[in-house]
Amino acid sequence: MKTFRVSADAFFARTGELGARTFPPSDEEWRERCRRPMNQLIEHFGLANKNVVSLGAATAHEEYWFHKAGCRLTLVDLGENVVPYLESLPKCEGDTALEYVIADAGEFARVEPKQYDCCYISSLTPDELRRRGIVRRQRRIPGMGMLNQIGHRLTGRHWLPIWPREVDPFDAAVETAATRLLAPGGLFIMQSYASGVDVTESSDWSRLVQRQLRRAGVELVAIYYYSELPAVSLTVGFKGDRQAAARFATEIVGRPDIDDFHGRSTLPRSTARLPIAAEEAGVRNGPG
Repeated sequence: MKTFRVSADAFFARTGELGARTFPPSDEEWRERCRRPMNQLIEHFGLANKNVVSLGAATAHEEYWFHKAGCRLTLVDLGENVVPYLESLPKCEGDTALEYVIADAGEFARVEPKQYDCCYISSLTPDELRRRGIVRRQRRIPGMGMLNQIGHRLTGRHWLPIWPREVDPFDAAVETAATRLLAPGGLFIMQSYASGVDVTESSDWSRLVQRQLRRAGVELVAIYYYSELPAVSLTVGFKGDRQAAARFATEIVGRPDIDDFHGRSTLPRSTARLPIAAEEAGVRNGPG
């Protein structure tokens, strides 16, 4: 692992130099796409001025809005291509510093001694690839499509869920991060957009997410998804017991809810909220 502590302002002032080489369109355009959904996320869940760790951050065009909201950032990514850029920035300590760690997310989560107010994961490539492989294998079950169409027509449920019930939704590194990196009352935020699971095809999805998050001491608060692209989702959890999570959910009821997230797509989309059974968590259900 390599750790760089640099000026946060300097890092975000010049990330276009790195982004232009690796992530077309320009970093500025990515940031603008993310402005509204990220500010919605920050406002609704009260994330301004928090300590945030982001796993798989790359050039941090989403995390830029955490920075603008006064957050102190620790960014983690495995890519070595950012090292020359980080070495060119002024070193910094204290509240104005940004910490960038070159490391595998799972390794970082296992050894990092600090705890954070928010663990933010906007797609983690190994997790996405794992999920895609599992879904592809599941779809190869003979007759699955036809049986699910019949089941949905007759009962409103798919008879053969797209995600096997015995398999955890998230990679072990994600669970380790939720377990070790979050302070009590912290928020776990996980976005899937490359190879997610169609949450409308798996009636048990929220229960499976809840089962895994509870092992990490996290209560499920909400799962959002795109109505037109239900494999693109946003999962939010609260570090604490059910009662504490219910109190948090009550506190945020009056705030404007999320009607978009991550902002990378240019496709027409609307955001819905996946219902969570009442016995799973004391949170609001229904559309966002």
